[in-house]
Amino acid sequence: MSAVSVLKQNERMLAALAPLLAAAGALVYPAASTLLPFVLFLFLRGRDLPLARDAALRTADLAFSVYLALTVIGLGISALWSMETTAALVPAGAITLVTAAVLLYFFVVLAIALVMALLGRGFRYPLSFRLAERILGVLEKPR
Repeated sequence: MSAVSVLKQNERMLAALAPLLAAAGALVYPAASTLLPFVLFLFLRGRDLPLARDAALRTADLAFSVYLALTVIGLGISALWSMETTAALVPAGAITLVTAAVLLYFFVVLAIALVMALLGRGFRYPLSFRLAERILGVLEKPR
């Protein structure tokens, strides 16, 4: 096996580590699903591993987007419950159903990203706010 193919295989494994860390973090503690891939991104930031670095940043961004969306939706549903005119329209388990649907989406796209990383391809998550990409992209541009 040549040195180049070993480096590419290691890069694919590091890229696959990002969605695995996010999934494990979501099961342990919600903030860990954002922090673990972001720490991986910081570790890879100065290295010449663009696939792994981008996968880690995009995964951290997706995890942040998912939990931000869950917070906003949960607050919106709670606000609807607090108003007398709309309380009867919102089912009692609405927050549970929405949370289950969003987490199902989260784990499905993480599985797709894992497969794409193992194949050596980049993956851009749909329905992600891409805040980290925008902020760090602005910070990394030469002046």
